[in-house]
Amino acid sequence: MHTENNNYNTTDASQPPPYHKPPPSYGFSNAAGFQSYGQSIPPPISSISVQSLSNPNVVYVQPQRMSAITVYGLPSGTAHINDYMAWSIFNIFCCGLVFGLIGAMLSSQVQQRKMAGDAVGAQSLSTATAIWNAFTTLAGIGIIIGICIYASNIGYF
Repeated sequence: MHTENNNYNTTDASQPPPYHKPPPSYGFSNAAGFQSYGQSIPPPISSISVQSLSNPNVVYVQPQRMSAITVYGLPSGTAHINDYMAWSIFNIFCCGLVFGLIGAMLSSQVQQRKMAGDAVGAQSLSTATAIWNAFTTLAGIGIIIGICIYASNIGYF
């Protein structure tokens, strides 16, 4: 015969089951418990600045939210100038490493001149970067077509 030993009586409806009891208080049950550990009562969350009642020289300040990303704005005269960096990166991977790196360096120079506020220098270098990237893209396409024609002539395809 098997008997179960549990403290829960099914006939007593006034007591909740043991798993519905509140969690333990862990040493204190209210904010005054902080003082027993040598700590002061924490400031209210809704306040920005609260002066302590026990010591008038202490002021609790709610920390302010800080931005994790610092955004630097471009000077207004250079914001519209395109640096063609994405096109230069495309050229690095698809149209030739050396020519693409030259385009990326030109794009970087455009970005530096934009940050310095040199609108005339950035615009002229941006135009040169666009011309260089167009040349690189056309040269890369021509090289790819030439390789395909050569490979088909020798019977590779």
